[in-house]
Parts: sequence; structure tokens; C-alpha cells
Amino acid sequence: MPHAYHTPVPRRALSTGLALWMSLPIAAQADTYADIGFRGAQASLGYIAQDGEQITTATGTLDYAITRHHGLQLDLGTTSFSDHWQGTLGAHLYMQPSSQAKYGLFAAYTDLNNDGTAVGSVGIEGLWDLTPDTRLSMRAGVGIWTKGHRDFIFTDFGLSHALNDRLTLHSGLSVYDIQEPDYLSRDVNVTFGAAWAFETVPVEARLAATYSFVTDSAGHDDAPGLSATLTWHPGHPGNTRAKTARPSLRPLKDARFDAIRPLTGAFLREID
Repeated sequence: MPHAYHTPVPRRALSTGLALWMSLPIAAQADTYADIGFRGAQASLGYIAQDGEQITTATGTLDYAITRHHGLQLDLGTTSFSDHWQGTLGAHLYMQPSSQAKYGLFAAYTDLNNDGTAVGSVGIEGLWDLTPDTRLSMRAGVGIWTKGHRDFIFTDFGLSHALNDRLTLHSGLSVYDIQEPDYLSRDVNVTFGAAWAFETVPVEARLAATYSFVTDSAGHDDAPGLSATLTWHPGHPGNTRAKTARPSLRPLKDARFDAIRPLTGAFLREID
């Protein structure tokens, strides 16, 4: 009776296939963990001139990925007025489900050194890339100023558009509102500006014109203003051309949420 012969599977091919099959989940897991941890940092210095007063700001930011799609940004900043200074701690817990969207929750605490009062705020915020060259930002929150236990609401909107590899135009609208029986302060602040990303160093310079439409119980008038900000992105070799966005409009994974300073206008008008 004839014997049936089967072609043997080479041992080397079998071993190779088994090794590849076993390495797939390990490689996927390694890729996942590669996206977790320190994501980036930035430091900025700012100057604001408005209504005859000058303000200087300084902010340091650290960004950490806690999963592939979730992150935590931490801010430490100071704001210096002519009669006092403030220290602010901020935290942003966010998710980034795609390369075009990044949104989440924020909380901030500001201590004033001149009268022992503080400001706390919480809310929601987000960044969305409408096109590779256009970005929308939004923030809305509530807070309390311990001076007189004054609560307030605030919101910020921003639109940025990269004209080329270096130059980006920015516009913004910021509103805060405090209404108490003994105190009223409302400010609608409009901003138009431009930012320049230097080619050989990871630094961005921004200059903006502002105008505040003021309503308050002290009878302050509307006021124009100017602001300038210099931002350093350590760890980046320079603003070289990126595939997903213009260098002047960094990819969302490298973009940071703005520092949280909702009552800057109110504090400025509190100066005697």
C-alpha cells in the first residue's frame, strides 16, 4: 500500500513565524509606553501696557502624557503689577483623541501678596485645528475671589492662522463678569496680533494690540493696550518645517494651553 507523503515545514520558518507572532503584542505595548511620560515644556515672559499701567508676566509649563490619548499640563506663573504681585498654580487635564482636537478640564489658584486674598477658578477648555493652518481655542469657567467672596464667570476665544512658515496672525475675545451688591466689574477684551517663529532657535515672539470695553461700579473708561510675549520651547532644535502644521502653528501634541489669568483687567483697575 503506497504511503502518503507530507511536505515537512522547515523548522527555521516555523521558529521565525512563532517569534514574530509572539513579538507583535510586545511591540505594540512598547509603542504605547513610548508615548507616555514627559512630553514637553515651555517658558514665557510677557509685558502688558494698558490704561496707563504696566504688567509683567512669567510662566513655566510642563506637559506629561499619562496615556496615549490623555495628558496633564502644569503651570507655574507670576504676574507683577505696580502695587503687588501674584503667584499662580494651574493644572490642565486633557485628552487628545486625534491630531486635530485637544480638550479637557482646568483648575487654577492665584495668591495675591498685598492683601492676603486669593482667586480660584475651574472650567473647560479646548484646541481644535480647523485646517492645517487654522486653530480655534476656547475656555469657559467659573471662579471665586476671596476678597468679599466675589464669584465670577469668564470665557476666552481665540483664532490663529499661519500665513507662512514663520508668521501667524492671532485674534481673541476674552470676557469676565463679576456682579455683587457692592461691586460690579465687567470687561470685554478684544485682541489682534501676530507671532513670529524664529528659524534657528525654538523661540516665538508675539505682539498684539488690545481694546477693553469696561463696565464697572467705579466708572472706569474703555482702554486700548499693547502686549508683547517671548516664548521659549526647550528641547526643540528650532522651528523647522513640520508635516502636520506650519512651524508657526505647532502640532497640537506640542501646543500648550494658555496660562489662566481671568481677572487681570479687574486687578489692573483696582490699582489706586
